[in-house]
Amino acid sequence: MDPDDYKDAVTRIPREPDKRLRYAGQLVNSTLRVSLLSSQIPVIYLHIVSTHFGILLEDAPIEYLREEKIIHRIIEAYCYYAKEYSGIQYSDTVSRITDYIIFHIKEELSLRQIADAFHFSDAYVNRVLKKETGYTVVQYIKKNRIVLAKTLLHFDDLSIAEVASLVGYPDCNYFCRVFKQVEGVSPVQFRVTEGRVGIRI
Repeated sequence: MDPDDYKDAVTRIPREPDKRLRYAGQLVNSTLRVSLLSSQIPVIYLHIVSTHFGILLEDAPIEYLREEKIIHRIIEAYCYYAKEYSGIQYSDTVSRITDYIIFHIKEELSLRQIADAFHFSDAYVNRVLKKETGYTVVQYIKKNRIVLAKTLLHFDDLSIAEVASLVGYPDCNYFCRVFKQVEGVSPVQFRVTEGRVGIRI
């Protein structure tokens, strides 16, 4: 780092202890997001999670920040994604297909739509995806929606219906059935068991 840049960064650190806590949290959130941008973790997931943590850090009661619960949750969330997506290396074709699925994860997705987007046949898309990821298109969509949902369920300010909508399930009841099918527990049970960032914005 250039000495002038370092000086500038130091001068931006708040002197008040409480403000310094918020600054430290934002710094951890930003640093982890930037450090994982070059990984295989979907950028849209990093964006959703880092944005939400940013809002929580701004609005959290100072007592909550002093307990360092949010910072622990930030680290846990990014570590979860790093573990989930570590070591993934796909061919160019499969990378394009998986990127398309992730980018449109909140929308209604079908095999036909994905195949049409790349001018492939349905059978070809399913075959190459299954070969490299181990999942058919329908399974891959479901897996990634649940991966994102598990992180969002840690945010107490998001209702189950809001989480369902954010991961592409406009029908909350259907989302709950799918989640329980995959995880063995309902979204509510998962939230209680796994803990959450208990702050309402």
